[in-house]
Amino acid sequence: MRKLIFFLITITYSLLPSNCFAQNDSILPKTAPKTMLCEIKMHDGSLYKGYIEKQNDSLIYLKSSVGVLIHVPKKQINSIDFINGHTTKDSTGNMLIHIPNIAYNYYVVFSNAFLLKKGEVYGSSNGFIFNNNINYAFNQNFSLGISTSVLAAPISLHAKANFEVAHKLYIGVDGLLGTGSWLSTKSYGGGGLAKVTYGDVKDNFTVFAGYGNLDYYIKPQRRRRGGFGRAGYFDNIYSVMAGAAMSYAISAKIHFVAEFLAAPKITVYNTSNLAASQMGFYSLSPAIRTAIKPNISWVFGIDGVFFTSTNKGSTTNTAFALPYVGFSFRL
Repeated sequence: MRKLIFFLITITYSLLPSNCFAQNDSILPKTAPKTMLCEIKMHDGSLYKGYIEKQNDSLIYLKSSVGVLIHVPKKQINSIDFINGHTTKDSTGNMLIHIPNIAYNYYVVFSNAFLLKKGEVYGSSNGFIFNNNINYAFNQNFSLGISTSVLAAPISLHAKANFEVAHKLYIGVDGLLGTGSWLSTKSYGGGGLAKVTYGDVKDNFTVFAGYGNLDYYIKPQRRRRGGFGRAGYFDNIYSVMAGAAMSYAISAKIHFVAEFLAAPKITVYNTSNLAASQMGFYSLSPAIRTAIKPNISWVFGIDGVFFTSTNKGSTTNTAFALPYVGFSFRL
């Protein structure tokens, strides 16, 4: 198997798989941690869910959430789904340990705090022109990549750190730091987002909060007939934000996802005339996300937006809804 890894869009590698597998009749990788929640599907259609305590050539010992140890015969197992697993076939060649679908890590735009897979390249495209991201996971807790936008052309370093703190409970931190690229080379900004995720790959929700700051450079203007025009200056834009997201598995291949985001006080400070104005931004986005293929997931929905603008004592309210299409991928 060959894996194509893009990191910072400039480096391409071909890697041979480096996972170690048992050489006997084992169907589990040697490195599978006991804390990895899995679902075992039997040939008769029955399901067992729990944590693998140990195994031998004929049995898997599965501990349930209430502490009951279940003996599962390997010959009767059809498949095993891990929340944070990988794909391989066992030595008998007739059983598959499934890839966790890339759909499990995303809502509409935002991602959850589930653990990453070491060596994985993943990303998303949100609305195709608004935000595109690609990241490389150095281990299950940390990844680094870039985010960019065709519309506004910023290029930002994008770091993610996710951790498991308890059964079904995860915390994560996202960080962005970048520049305005060709559109406004002197512009720069950054921000951070903290999130808490509860649940498993089928049903989960996340709450998040963060802060962003952008210094956007307004280019100087010259008069047509000579003389001095307006000098260049910065608009300093900053805001706190908070929101929530959820995912619910309608079926094995379709998830209902939704996001709510609120930035009630976005401040725009003009350093030229020392004046400030404020805006409020709110969005609600219900959508359907596909989990048909493990390495690509499409999302289709409606993006409802409401924002307010206050300037010189006058407030303007605007609301609209637009169709939304995006996708997430893994290389």
